[in-house]
Amino acid sequence: MKFDPDRLMENMIDMHCHVQNDTCDDPLQTATAEHLIQSCRAGGMHGIVLKSHGWPAIRLAKKLDSMYKDFQVYPSVTLNVTAGGPYPWVVEMAYQLGAKYIWLPTWSSLNDKKSNVSFTQIMIDKDYNRFFKDIPEKDFYTELDEEGNLRQNIRDVIDLCKEHSLILGTGTVPPRLLDAE
Repeated sequence: MKFDPDRLMENMIDMHCHVQNDTCDDPLQTATAEHLIQSCRAGGMHGIVLKSHGWPAIRLAKKLDSMYKDFQVYPSVTLNVTAGGPYPWVVEMAYQLGAKYIWLPTWSSLNDKKSNVSFTQIMIDKDYNRFFKDIPEKDFYTELDEEGNLRQNIRDVIDLCKEHSLILGTGTVPPRLLDAE
């Protein structure tokens, strides 16, 4: 079978899709969610997982999903502080509201703050969200305890994702987490 570049994305799902201005307006994102979906559909894609760093992307995802019969918009929640953090009750609430995908913390992860490609540092450097400068390091989430073991809340999040058949994304967790028990 000959490779057809026009069909490369056919039946694919984008597992990490932001729409509108998720966390900042520099540069201002001008494409609408509907425009993004139309582009995906034109490429033969099957759907997207809607993601936000700041709030659960459940309500918008459900609204967008209801607009298209031939395209799926899957709701997700990123377990940053603004959504309630990496705790089982946040996952349970997200599941009850219809989330299909759970992300471990991104910008509120201590690993992100300390990273060379830190989303948090980009926000500080741009002086966009000044509140990032005032968050004490102890208030950023860590997935591992002092001995390098998974914290109980992270174990509980993983267990709930398994129980409810939710997909769990790693967010910006430290690479050593992947080696944890």
